[in-house]
Amino acid sequence: MSPTLKTFGKHALNDTYDFIICGGGTTGCTLATRLALQPSRPSVLLLEAGLHNSFLEFTSMPLGWTAGFDISHDWNLINKKSTVLNDREVKLSRGKYLGGCSGSWFEHDASSHGFQGPLKTAPMDPAPITNKLLESFQNFGMPFKADMFSTGDTAQGCGHSVRTVHEGMRSTAVDFTELAGSNLVVLTEATVDKIGLENDGDGWKAVSMEVVKKDEKGVMVTSIFKASREIVVCAGVYGSPGILLRSGIGGNEELKELHIESKVDLPGFGKNLMDHLIVFMFYELDTSLNTSLDNEDIKFFTKDHLKQWDETKTGVLADFPFGAFAFARLDEQLGSSTLWKVARAHYLHGRDPMGLSKKQSHVEFFTSELYGGPPQFRDIPAPGQSAFSIIPELFGQQSRGTVTLENEAPRPVYVSVLVKACSLANKIVVKGEGTKDIVKGSWPPSEEHHKLETGEDWVRFVQKHATTCYHAAGTCKMGKSDDERAVVDGNLKVHGMRGLRVADTSIMPKLHSGHTQTDMV
Repeated sequence: MSPTLKTFGKHALNDTYDFIICGGGTTGCTLATRLALQPSRPSVLLLEAGLHNSFLEFTSMPLGWTAGFDISHDWNLINKKSTVLNDREVKLSRGKYLGGCSGSWFEHDASSHGFQGPLKTAPMDPAPITNKLLESFQNFGMPFKADMFSTGDTAQGCGHSVRTVHEGMRSTAVDFTELAGSNLVVLTEATVDKIGLENDGDGWKAVSMEVVKKDEKGVMVTSIFKASREIVVCAGVYGSPGILLRSGIGGNEELKELHIESKVDLPGFGKNLMDHLIVFMFYELDTSLNTSLDNEDIKFFTKDHLKQWDETKTGVLADFPFGAFAFARLDEQLGSSTLWKVARAHYLHGRDPMGLSKKQSHVEFFTSELYGGPPQFRDIPAPGQSAFSIIPELFGQQSRGTVTLENEAPRPVYVSVLVKACSLANKIVVKGEGTKDIVKGSWPPSEEHHKLETGEDWVRFVQKHATTCYHAAGTCKMGKSDDERAVVDGNLKVHGMRGLRVADTSIMPKLHSGHTQTDMV
């Protein structure tokens, strides 16, 4: 190990640790802290390829997530073109800094919540458009249940979501690390190359981690850290398979093509990739109802906004702009679909073509009180104009992809469900009692999706606008050893290995009907 390498903070580096955690994202920070807090006080090394988040002010701003796209602190991944999406590429942004992508109280069920711990939450002060949208959701058969995300028993309803914001600051998984003592060492700007394996006669065991990092002179050096007990890979759905493949763990044929010696034959690495598809649908208001902020505030990072947030932790940068949420089943909308009827004939035991039971939602609708989102949305309303969005999110689609080979495109039946969801979302906005009289039309006006009627029109709209919800999962699937796509067992141990686990969204065998951050915490 190079003696010139230093950690963030006051703790010196050792050559050997009880546990080495690869990846300082949501799971990595949480897991490293919980291991370090065990009564035996094991030594833990947490490795993160990006900067410490304290150097990146936008990671502490609730609205700062909009500044994290297409920069050096984004892994800047892009999927391959899909014919179903008009041969478009979709950007798969992932945070490259400590805390990674991790980032409201209201009338709530106290029995469903804890009120201690490092991950903080805070109430949301909804803008008027949120209350109007809640009225329209109820008008379309989605009853109001304020705390609906907490119990998992709402397949059809609307309400609010819990937010990891406290006193104008974003609460992330890094907050967990502040609980640990000197037995947790955090090494940032350290890229993991591969895992060192040894065969002691009883099979392969993970024993070390090769890490590449600049020394004090700016020269890239490779260091080796040993783990006396276990190595846990938490590099995420796109990063974890790559680390294991570079270490000689993966499908024999794939490793052969990469000119890597195969040590453990597990062809499931990198397969079973899943994600939630979403479609942003923006609308212009004919009043300034959606927000008490000036219209200029939707331009976000002005000097005045930054000064207000720096000094008082208030203003547009101090909260997430997401408003009302709703869950819905689309049985009525899909009932007349021939494609749905044909697909349904192949499903038994109370499941539909999405693999869902009657107690599970087909879609989630979430809304934003202001215009904005990923970088492709640049049609900022001018002063005197105001816009909001409703965003359908598809649950249950069964298509699978891979991080290394060709992806399986979303199947037509799944696209048809998202098409029905977009059509329903449009009706909620333009015909719902809460919003029908305040919506001027689509935003930007050139889209005119508020006028769409036919299924063919909505298919074209979805193909043009569908994108990721950043909920990717499944590439190191949990399953039994006889499952050819399984990578880890029920204890997250890599099949055919000792001393090695994977712990992040990549281990999920199926992507649930919801958001993924809390699961990893």
